[in-house]
Amino acid sequence: MDEKGPKVSGGFDMRRLSLSLIAAILCLTFLLFGCGKETKKTFPQAFQDKIVFVCGDNLCTINPDGSDLKVVASSKRRGAFSRPSWSSNKEMIGATVYVRKTPQIILVNSDGSNLDTLGLPAELEEKIEHPRRALPKKRKKSIYFRGWTKGDNLMFSSGAFEGSRIGVMNTKGEIKKVLRGNYPHSFGDKIVYLGYSYTEKGLGTDIFVFDFKTGRNFNLTGDRKIEYYLPVGSPEGEKIAFGFTPRGEKGELWVMNSDGTGKKILAKRDKDYVGTSIRTIEFSPDGKKILFVPDNGGKSEIYVINTDGTNLKGITGKVAFGRGGASWSSDGKKIVFTSNKDGNEELYIVNADGTGLKRLTNNDIKDCYPDW
Repeated sequence: MDEKGPKVSGGFDMRRLSLSLIAAILCLTFLLFGCGKETKKTFPQAFQDKIVFVCGDNLCTINPDGSDLKVVASSKRRGAFSRPSWSSNKEMIGATVYVRKTPQIILVNSDGSNLDTLGLPAELEEKIEHPRRALPKKRKKSIYFRGWTKGDNLMFSSGAFEGSRIGVMNTKGEIKKVLRGNYPHSFGDKIVYLGYSYTEKGLGTDIFVFDFKTGRNFNLTGDRKIEYYLPVGSPEGEKIAFGFTPRGEKGELWVMNSDGTGKKILAKRDKDYVGTSIRTIEFSPDGKKILFVPDNGGKSEIYVINTDGTNLKGITGKVAFGRGGASWSSDGKKIVFTSNKDGNEELYIVNADGTGLKRLTNNDIKDCYPDW
C-alpha cells in the first residue's frame, strides 16, 4: 500500500477528495443557513405587537398587556405631538410635531434613538398658496406627517385647500413625488387623497388615486359638488372607504372599488350611527371589516362593519373619545382606542366583537392617537 494512502482510478488522492467533500458540505450548510449570504434584517420580536401613542408631552410605546411603557421622544410643550404611526417593519415612528407652533415631521427609531425633525423642503415653499389670499410665512412652512407608503417612504401634506400639496419623501427628506391635494393614505402601490376645487357653489372636493406602478392619476368621483373627506384604502388596494356629506344633509360612510366603481353606502348618520363627522376610518388587516369613529365628543361609539355593508355593530358603548383615534391589532382581533370614561383620556382595548373591554393606561396625563 502506498504510504500516501489509497488512490482511486484516475490517480485521485482519497484524502484530498474527503477534504473537498467536507468543504463542499460546510459551504452548502453556510449558504442554506445564512452564513454565506446577506441575511434579511428582522426587527426584534419585542416590538412587533407594541402600540405607539401620544402620552402628554411625549411619544410612548406600550405592550398590549400594559407592560413596558416607554417614552421614545419628549417635548417641552403639552400637545406638541400628533398622530404617530409605525413604519411597516416597526423600525421607525413618524408623527407631526409643533416646533414654535409650526407643524413639522418627527422621525425616531422605535427604541428612541436617532430622533430627527424634517421641515417643508425649500423647493415647495413658493408653491404653497391659498387660492384666495396670501398665506402667512409660518403657514407656508408647515408640513404634516400623513403616514407611510408601502416602501416605508413617508407621506406629508402642506398648504390649504386648492393650494395644498401632498407628497412622498424618503427618511432623509428627499422628495419622491408631489401632487395637489390633502389627506393622503397609502394602500397597496397607490395613494388615495382628497382634491379640492372651487365651484359657483363654493368649495368642492373629489377623491383621487395615484398609481405608483403606472404613474397615472385618477379622479374617482369627478363631480366637485359634494364634500368627500377622509378617504382610506384597504391593505391590498382593492377598496376605498370615505366620509360623504351632501351639502345641507347628514353624513354617511361609503365604500367603493379602487377604480371608482361599485360605490355603496355603508352607514347613515342618526339612522345607523350617532355623531357628526367621522374622525377615524380604518380597514382591518385582512380588508374584510372597517372600523369608524364618528365625533360625539367624549361620548362617541366605535363601530365595526363588513365591507359588504353587513353586520354593523357598535362595540364600545358611548365611551370613546371621537378625536382620540383608534387602531386594529395586527391580527384583526382587537382594537385600541381613546376614552375619557374614567375622567381622563386613556387608552383602552376591546375585542372586535365588543367583548373584553379593558383599560390599558392609567396616567394623570392625556393618552391618545394610538397606532397598533
